[in-house]
Amino acid sequence: EKIDEIKNQQKYYDFEIDGAVIKINSLKDREILGSTSKSPHWAIAFKYPAEEKKTFLKKIEIRIGRTGILTPVAVFNPINISKTTINKATLHNQNFIDKNDIRVGDLIAIKKAGEIIPEVLRSIKHKENSKPYKIPNVCPACGVKVVKIKSFFQCVNPSCPATILQNIVHFISKEAMNISGLGKKTIKTLLEKKLIKDASDLYILKEKDVLKIENFKEKSTQNLINSIEKSKSNPSWRLLFALGIREVGQKTAKIICEKFSSILEIMTATTEDLTKINEVGEITASNITKYFSNKKAKNLIKKLNMYGVNINSENKTKKENLKFSNTSFAITGKFENFSRKKIETIIEKNGGKVTSNISKKTTYLISGEKPGSKLEKAKNLNIKILNKNEFLDLINN
Repeated sequence: EKIDEIKNQQKYYDFEIDGAVIKINSLKDREILGSTSKSPHWAIAFKYPAEEKKTFLKKIEIRIGRTGILTPVAVFNPINISKTTINKATLHNQNFIDKNDIRVGDLIAIKKAGEIIPEVLRSIKHKENSKPYKIPNVCPACGVKVVKIKSFFQCVNPSCPATILQNIVHFISKEAMNISGLGKKTIKTLLEKKLIKDASDLYILKEKDVLKIENFKEKSTQNLINSIEKSKSNPSWRLLFALGIREVGQKTAKIICEKFSSILEIMTATTEDLTKINEVGEITASNITKYFSNKKAKNLIKKLNMYGVNINSENKTKKENLKFSNTSFAITGKFENFSRKKIETIIEKNGGKVTSNISKKTTYLISGEKPGSKLEKAKNLNIKILNKNEFLDLINN
């Protein structure tokens, strides 16, 4: 009833909404249900049906990602939906196209998933004499035959210009090496003019070379060179993330770099070495070892090191010498004159880690008043349980 009430009232709001969030009201029940690192188990979003529009599919383009995956993209007559004009949407893979029988020239239904991402819903009507669409069996960027992996097609050519371009775009992004002053178009020009072959060549770019590129003047060129130079001193986790290894996001890159002294040490690590880290599973570990087994990847790291890019994990030694290094804590209950956030801050400053769930790998459970189910689980797993005073004693000893 409340969901319907909010929907009926949304036209009176001063802002747009796409749904309502339902939360459990009891703080104790919230603790029992717990959370993942990304979302709570005690709340869920209800989305109202998105606005749909009809349009004609003009063509299907192939977009090649940094891992070589070929993604079909629908290009259609522009339509205005949720106050923006759109003319493209992903078609995901061949299975999606086949299941919805989407063909060039079709009248198709479009919506915005979450009022943000354009999405092709279905084909409404085929154009006369149209044929089913098949993703090409050769890479449109390099002409090499593609490989089918589950429901996707992948270009496995390490010299494919499209994957090199996307890899460099990811490498210089704000979340990775944070090199400002470079856009996709400029990187493409640098590659076409053979001024760079891979991301490492950015570090040997000369001002005179950059000035040859359209729209680059002395100031913008100097700003770019300065930004490239500044990125050399980035922490090593940024470089690990910038390499674009599958399943290795920022958080995982940080955790891995805390456990190894340098990227060179990570390069020689086995899958077993990597899976000893709590947050690294077999798939992620396998992706890392597979990436560094490639000669091209090894050469890239060698050149980056040679050009002065930081590959050392400066925090490892420091963290290993801290009181709670290699120690994990879970917290349950309430604490008088002591917030959970304060406890977490103390643990992390001393090199420890706070987890939301109890497991065999948990070292201590800090238990306060009105503890939740974590207490019983800790007892069953023979995990040492500390009250607030015992925790404070542990810090001070």
